[in-house]
Amino acid sequence: MFRLSTFLVIAFVCAASTGCRILVPNPESVGWRKTELLCGFRTEEDLTKWALRKSTPLSRFRLGEDATGTPAAEVHYPAYTGKGEKWPAIVMKAADMPTADWSRFRYLRFHLTSPLAEKLPLRVYLRNAKGGIGKFDIRMPEATPSAAIEIDLNTVLNQRSAMTDLHFFMSTPTLGCPFTLRDVELASEDVGVIANRQGGALRRHRALLEHLGPDAAPARVTCDGLIKRLEDALSQLRGETTEDLGTALLDAATEAGEWVTSEEQLETVRRAPFLKLAAELPPGTSFGYGVESSMTKVLWQDVPFSGQLWGSASLSLAGDEEESTQVVVLSLREVQGLRASLQWQKPGCPLEAELGWMGHVKTEKPPYPVEYIGWWPDPILTFLDSVDLPAHRAEALWVTVRAPRGVPAGTYQARILLTAADGTDYSVPLNVEVFGFDLPRKRHLPLALSWGEMLPQAYGLPASKKDAYGAAVKGGTSPDQISDPAVSRLVRIRRDTADFLLRKRAEPDMIYRGSPPNLDEIERWISQGMTRFNVLKVNADKTRNARILGEVMPEIEKRGLLPYAYVYGYDEVKPEKFPEMRAVFADVKARWPKLQTMTTAYDHSFGLDTDLTDVIDIWVPLTPRYVGNLDKVTGARALGTQVWWYTCCGPRHPYCNWFIEYPAIEGRLLMGEQAFFAGTEGFLYYQLSRWVHQQYSDPVRKPITTGPLTDWDPRSFKTFNGDGSVFCPGPEGPLSTIRLENIRDGLEDYEYLWMLRRAAELVDQDKAQAPSRKWLRTARAQLIPYAPLKEMMMDVDPSPAPLRARRRLTAELLSEWAEANAGGGGRE
Repeated sequence: MFRLSTFLVIAFVCAASTGCRILVPNPESVGWRKTELLCGFRTEEDLTKWALRKSTPLSRFRLGEDATGTPAAEVHYPAYTGKGEKWPAIVMKAADMPTADWSRFRYLRFHLTSPLAEKLPLRVYLRNAKGGIGKFDIRMPEATPSAAIEIDLNTVLNQRSAMTDLHFFMSTPTLGCPFTLRDVELASEDVGVIANRQGGALRRHRALLEHLGPDAAPARVTCDGLIKRLEDALSQLRGETTEDLGTALLDAATEAGEWVTSEEQLETVRRAPFLKLAAELPPGTSFGYGVESSMTKVLWQDVPFSGQLWGSASLSLAGDEEESTQVVVLSLREVQGLRASLQWQKPGCPLEAELGWMGHVKTEKPPYPVEYIGWWPDPILTFLDSVDLPAHRAEALWVTVRAPRGVPAGTYQARILLTAADGTDYSVPLNVEVFGFDLPRKRHLPLALSWGEMLPQAYGLPASKKDAYGAAVKGGTSPDQISDPAVSRLVRIRRDTADFLLRKRAEPDMIYRGSPPNLDEIERWISQGMTRFNVLKVNADKTRNARILGEVMPEIEKRGLLPYAYVYGYDEVKPEKFPEMRAVFADVKARWPKLQTMTTAYDHSFGLDTDLTDVIDIWVPLTPRYVGNLDKVTGARALGTQVWWYTCCGPRHPYCNWFIEYPAIEGRLLMGEQAFFAGTEGFLYYQLSRWVHQQYSDPVRKPITTGPLTDWDPRSFKTFNGDGSVFCPGPEGPLSTIRLENIRDGLEDYEYLWMLRRAAELVDQDKAQAPSRKWLRTARAQLIPYAPLKEMMMDVDPSPAPLRARRRLTAELLSEWAEANAGGGGRE
């Protein structure tokens, strides 16, 4: 199922694919937007367009003035008392809207004032006639009681041609919330930006039509006519900005968008790569191939392949690093018995390689806007020896190369052999560049991750054997020492899974742990790169906490594990729980002052305004709360508190997340450049293997055993696809996903930047030699964020090229530094 209005974003990889607002002036702007006033709140009649939802105590909704003296709606929602209405709101229905068709508008704008400023918990709720729902948390600027708010509707609700509801609401407010509201209006993008984007889409479509021969002649004529109409209308508006000319340009752009996203033209786009291949190949050839970055998801059907046709695959990496690429098979007709293998050019090549056919999971409609619903690539099926493909499908072969520590720098070459049962075969060149340095042995972005123990359910361990399995895990028993084959098998899978996660730079910990971990296992994992571990999730029972911690803390201290240890608690609690949280963490700190305490409690002052800085060592807000409270982050850190960040089923676009439908590059950016340049001191994620059908009460009860189309249910948290589940169970062990591979790459990118910063620091301290003055200038420039933080976090470019270029420059600088300091351990 397609969302036609956004299809070209996928098909042509437009820069606007994240749907987020451009935060810098756009040179394509012409200074005119189409607007539609929904309600100005100037008269008593304006109030009648809205319904006030009843609450206890009563909410207030009346005509008044805002702080500037301008007429506005005065609204007051009372604190929720535990009874009555939880969601106070003012509601506008379609019948009271001047237009229910919002499809031409991208922004919802209004003027808002409140003495609560950024603490005002106001939200917007949207609903369309098909039942689609979108919600948005309004965030006023810090310490600013008056603001013009603009919400990017593309990040809230895609289908807006028939709107039914607009609500300004709150969810169980904890205090009385007064605010004023006026000038609620819809606004399009600048029409020049729209026209240039549609013009680009038309020109790319015109280039595709060139490959389709005489049958496409009428479409080429239509496309040329639409391009000319857009160009003429844009030229007129640049000469004279009037509403008539602006509307004419918007009409032309709308018609162009409707034509290029019509089903007929979409089918043309879908067929174009296959037709181009067929024109270059002998009759009867069953498939061709292309090459794509590891940061781009290649869909099985419907969305056209946009990578490079033919050619060679390439990747680059340092010692102790993994990097991936994709060789994509494009089937021209049914393909049976498709196999792949890799051969290094020189025997004894020190590099390690792994191949896996891409598996696909079928999504249903999630609660966040997406551009496509259907088969999405995710699990990497390394257990499949061969695959069968219908005609006109794109099936990626995932190629991962690992360079062990100390591998000599240089270019290593290989061949990827693709063969089908009908005799069609290709030898695809693979070029691997190894840089002249190794990643550090110690990993520098601390992680608090949860690996949920769902192996018994996923692998069908009988209930009668779960106690034996649990005892074996707790006691650290080797699989070879277990006589029961089913228990032995599962303990081996568990051990292999932990090793797999650490190899991918994830960590097999558990933030919700109800009892301490096996410390022998923790020591082994730390030797493999683990950064932190949770001792216990504390709760309100201080006696229980003290008893459990008292049994294990002496051994933790004796083994020197205290620097890695923390306790976690009060997951996402609201202020009413703060007194209890203070008491519990204070008790822990009184007994073990050096044991760190961590929470995701909703205190976005990070203890500064709540008197909690002395009992909480690590605050972990959501990424948007971190970015929106940088002054509080700085203040908390000045007192010795750490501030990390986390994601879960939020945030949604325009921020990065790991949902299956989100661009693969987002996992890499979030864990790499965004983490480094934002200065977060760590990252928390609540679950890596939430293998359930929406809820824990309905766990997955078998691993993935078939492909490339799998029967894996991606709805891991309610109807969120992939939330809390970033790898999968295979027949005899873990399967990576395209998301986990990019998370790994992001953590490796973080190490590149950490190493460059450390190298520059050593040079500044006269402890190392700069290769040249130019090197030092370039290194310092590379360590400056490439964009302001909010823009970096919210205006994500899905194209791999800019990130690749930045990473390559960092790698070149590190290689030069390593060579200049070879005698002093410069390789690491």
